[in-house]
Amino acid sequence: MYPHIVSLRPANGGVNNLGFGKDTQNQEYLLKAGAQVCIAEFVGAALCEAVGIEHCQPKVVTMTNLDGAKVHVFGSVLEPSLLNFNMRDIAEWQTVLAMMPRSPFFTKVLAVDLSLGNDDRHQDNWLVRAPSKDSFQHEMLAMDFSNSWPVCIPPHHPRKHPAPNTWRFVRLWSILGITFDHEHFRSICAKISSLDSAWIAGVLTPLVGIWLTHSDQQQIIDWWNSKWQAHLIDVINALETDGDWQ
Repeated sequence: MYPHIVSLRPANGGVNNLGFGKDTQNQEYLLKAGAQVCIAEFVGAALCEAVGIEHCQPKVVTMTNLDGAKVHVFGSVLEPSLLNFNMRDIAEWQTVLAMMPRSPFFTKVLAVDLSLGNDDRHQDNWLVRAPSKDSFQHEMLAMDFSNSWPVCIPPHHPRKHPAPNTWRFVRLWSILGITFDHEHFRSICAKISSLDSAWIAGVLTPLVGIWLTHSDQQQIIDWWNSKWQAHLIDVINALETDGDWQ
């Protein structure tokens, strides 16, 4: 039913990264382990889809563990046309971004990250799609929501992130030529706020029996139904009342 990983190579860093795996059709994935992490990855990808952000496609895949048992893990589909560059090098980032038209992409992703309490949006967890016959421009892709809700319930408050990575990257924006788009930030937050409990239920239902039970699903839905919109108000207020964040 699910793609099965038949070869594996290590990834550089990442607490939850299992490595890069290929299935029987030679499709490559970045693999993640841990039930809550896998759920968070699906929620993050679904939010990106809901608000129109290009992102890696999420998949449930299987692999054989050291005990010989088949287990379910999360896989981010890696496209063959991805640009290979050193994301830890500021100069290379500047070169890549200079090849792209100005867009509110990073502002939109920031809205999703802060909504989900993602404190780990650093330089390494982005992808760039190289030009192809279908697109003549480089395109950014969002990936990696391993530190996001519902790994942490409630989501980390924007001004109380345990890890500094998301804000550390934001403070590089001016060096990289990225600008914060206030209008798009509020627009994306409004779209996220409008997603109701039926939406999150739809995201979680295919994962029941794999990484969560019906009871687990209902607890997450109940939190979303009662707390989500109030949390989004906090997210917006955190940026509007604190000018020393960029």
